[in-house]
Amino acid sequence: MQKINVKLYHKNDKSFQSTIQKVIGEGFDLAIIVLPDKNILEALKDVLKSVQEKDIHYTYIYANSGFFSSIKEFAYETMSDLLSVVAVTLQVELILLNNIPDVVIRNIKSQKNVFSLGDVQDKASRMTEANFKTIKRSLSEKIIGQDVAKKRLLLTLGKRIYSQNNHPLVIGLIGPQGVGKTEMAKTLASSMGHGEIFREQMSMLNDSNSVEYLFGGSSQKSTFAKKLQQRSSNIILLDEINLLPKGMLAAFYQFFDEGKFVDTAYTVYVKNAIIICTGNYLSKTDMAQKIGFPLFSRFSSICSFEQLTPDDYSEIASSKVNDKLNEISPKFRRDINSKKIVSELKNNPMKFPDVRNLDHYIDDLFTEQILKGRGLL
Repeated sequence: MQKINVKLYHKNDKSFQSTIQKVIGEGFDLAIIVLPDKNILEALKDVLKSVQEKDIHYTYIYANSGFFSSIKEFAYETMSDLLSVVAVTLQVELILLNNIPDVVIRNIKSQKNVFSLGDVQDKASRMTEANFKTIKRSLSEKIIGQDVAKKRLLLTLGKRIYSQNNHPLVIGLIGPQGVGKTEMAKTLASSMGHGEIFREQMSMLNDSNSVEYLFGGSSQKSTFAKKLQQRSSNIILLDEINLLPKGMLAAFYQFFDEGKFVDTAYTVYVKNAIIICTGNYLSKTDMAQKIGFPLFSRFSSICSFEQLTPDDYSEIASSKVNDKLNEISPKFRRDINSKKIVSELKNNPMKFPDVRNLDHYIDDLFTEQILKGRGLL
């Protein structure tokens, strides 16, 4: 008896769909056997009967991430039996599975006489000199001030040009609130062209449900591992890590060390990732004391941000006014005296405790001018 060829993928759902569209022939989606009013075996029997009656010929079977989230955990233990039944009935020798739980992998591996298992890992992208030059230019253009932090970041990223190590770079961006830490992470992601940055707001993970979210729980609930599987970028931002309860930081030890995140259900690999953690720490010593030395020692580099100077604030104010002006409809734009706004901001450069407050204040000035210009205020 010829073995059934099973290929395991580790892609986001959209990318996996693109992959299977390139496979020759018709694919059988396992998701169609998940019905609200029937268990899997009953649904499978009906579906296979319908397929045979319609004389549909499939060349492969596939299942995306959603299939495994839509079924109960107890079905994982017998998944190899289900796959075997479907494959034999449909006379198919190829099965493509995306982001499957670890227990299912073990279950399939245990059937060595039935399945031939292959793991399809995406090739890790490398940092090129052209990438590096783009990043350097973007940081210079978009991040005002913070020359020391920018240089430290570039020195850290520069290792990727020549290193063959696929372990993640773990970079800490620390300093006062609202001085450009998150903006620097976003600038890095956009200039590398890796797609939308993967961002997890650590301040949101502060209740009992957050423990299950980070360390794993029910297959049908959202978890950090599942979200990580759907990333479109290998630039991973853990924002405001200082607000994550210290006991939950242990979830990231192996992630930072090996680029492998493991919870109770899944193992997610992030080869060659750049993991950025922002935090409002006063210094490296303050950070080490707050998160503990075992985790602190896993950081590749710490980039320290300084409080912005009056000149920095003035330059940021001018840039933000211009950017916001371009976002306004032309019919309202004529009501705005941008020069007056910029002048006011430059005359009070230290009025705002951070850049976020500056953002809100510019919005208020725009709104006030528009409403007054139309006789509404």
